[in-house]
Amino acid sequence: EKEEFCEFLVDRYGSLVEAFHAMDSSGSGLVTMPEFKNAVASSMRYCRHADAKRLFLVFCSDPDGVLTWEQMGISVEEWVRYRLRQKNELLAREGAIRLNQTAPIGTGPRMTGASE
Repeated sequence: EKEEFCEFLVDRYGSLVEAFHAMDSSGSGLVTMPEFKNAVASSMRYCRHADAKRLFLVFCSDPDGVLTWEQMGISVEEWVRYRLRQKNELLAREGAIRLNQTAPIGTGPRMTGASE
């Protein structure tokens, strides 16, 4: 059951890390039972809510606990690489915003081609 679900996640998201990110709706780096059930039963339509609860307990035996990336079978290397990529993407977006804000009027990325 666990292996089948992980295969489904990799097929759908490309990796377990991307799937974990999709389930972590709060962005906390942890997946709660409600987040898991909502993602698995509603967003992914993998199974019913009751089955999603049972599946959560396969990964995390505490129903009041949280699912970690380690419990999902994600290696430290995969997690660190993913977090660094996220941080780099955020820095790039922030840099583009700053560049746009400081560009002379009519030359920012949003303005280029606006008169065409």
